[in-house]
Amino acid sequence: MENQKIEKFSETEVLLSSIEAEVAPWQKPWTCLEFSTTQPRSWKNRLYQGSNVIITMFYAYLADYAASISKTMADIELSSENIIKVFNHGFNSDHSIDMRFATFNAIKNDLEGKLKKGSKAANVKFFRPKTKKELNENGEEEEKVIGFILAHYNIFPLSVAEVNQDKLPKIKEYPDKDIYELCSLRAKEFIKLLRDNSELKFSLEGDKAFWRVGTDVIHTPKISQFKSEGAFWGTLFHEITHWTGSRLNRNFSYAQEELVAELGSWELCRVLKVNYEPAEHKAYLKSWLSSFSSREDKLKALEEALKAVDKAVKYLLKLGNLNLNSDSGETEQTEG
Repeated sequence: MENQKIEKFSETEVLLSSIEAEVAPWQKPWTCLEFSTTQPRSWKNRLYQGSNVIITMFYAYLADYAASISKTMADIELSSENIIKVFNHGFNSDHSIDMRFATFNAIKNDLEGKLKKGSKAANVKFFRPKTKKELNENGEEEEKVIGFILAHYNIFPLSVAEVNQDKLPKIKEYPDKDIYELCSLRAKEFIKLLRDNSELKFSLEGDKAFWRVGTDVIHTPKISQFKSEGAFWGTLFHEITHWTGSRLNRNFSYAQEELVAELGSWELCRVLKVNYEPAEHKAYLKSWLSSFSSREDKLKALEEALKAVDKAVKYLLKLGNLNLNSDSGETEQTEG
């Protein structure tokens, strides 16, 4: 692949370069036991969501890659070649990479720290509630959410900051057995609620996984037929993401729809914290890449796909009506 100079490390630039080099973020599997060290989060241990995951994962890897070659983040040139080097470094690291982030103010004030020279910030996006004060039926004034405002924050990897370690909250720990039971219970509860609150139908038989449009049924082998639990959940959520297409009026090409389904599967496994193992995707990704004549068109299509994934996942989580914060309070769309 030709080395492309780029203007900034945006989530679409990072994702496109990683797809072209076959080191896309969702290619890396994880287990429940590894979750607390492999997923990007704020310094308060709140997980990032959506496209924020892609850019924060990259910046955590970038900080570690720069340190491994005795450079600063600012020393790494903005290019597709370096994006590939950074992801390869992160995927193949022989140590746990710190995935925690904080804003400049949080580092300075809450963590009593300072940034190291040459640090660079990732730009993340959140929807903040817009409120209005109104009188309730008892004549008391209260805040009412009337909409949401898109907000941007610059956040830094904690690995490029010197902070007071005593100010960092501890990650809630569970015995290994309890973690696996918690993961499985959460996913099963989510599936049950999806079925109760929608027209979602399953057929657990055969040896192939697919969503049949005509009957509106998701077919998948039983979990015992998969090589791992992570492969089962990854496949099931891939097909469930396909299922949202007709509900959300999504009309993409085959390759674009497969990209949405794979990203949707990755994100659902993340927010539900279940074991994840990526599917074989090289064929449809090559098809997706070859369907565009310019890099600009690929970036536009990728941005469209990321928006579709976000919409599909939010739709499913709303149907599932599942309290993702019930065990640890770690999933939140707020400032890092």
